[in-house]
Amino acid sequence: MGSRPESRREALLHELCVHYGYCNDLGAKVLTNARSSEDVVQAVLVAEGLDPATFDRKIQASLLAAVDDWLFDPQGRGGKSKLRRVRDGVIVSWEVCGSEQEALRAVEQP
Repeated sequence: MGSRPESRREALLHELCVHYGYCNDLGAKVLTNARSSEDVVQAVLVAEGLDPATFDRKIQASLLAAVDDWLFDPQGRGGKSKLRRVRDGVIVSWEVCGSEQEALRAVEQP
């Protein structure tokens, strides 16, 4: 990714690829349906052909921290970056929603 990512998802996928070597394209639906960092990490590992139940716990903890930091922690890199979150192709931004909390609620709605 030579340019600045346009969403938190892009930033996370870039980090997973560059820093961890997990470069499968997870597609919007996988990350949109994720309700937790654990869901995302499990999807990443399965996409890589790995078994989350037997995968190294230290590496899983590192992946969980990165996912949480970009997607779920309002005080994390994602929240601080003010990058948009994406849900079903609709960009949800905290600036539009009025607050990070409202944006997170908008993303979590079915």
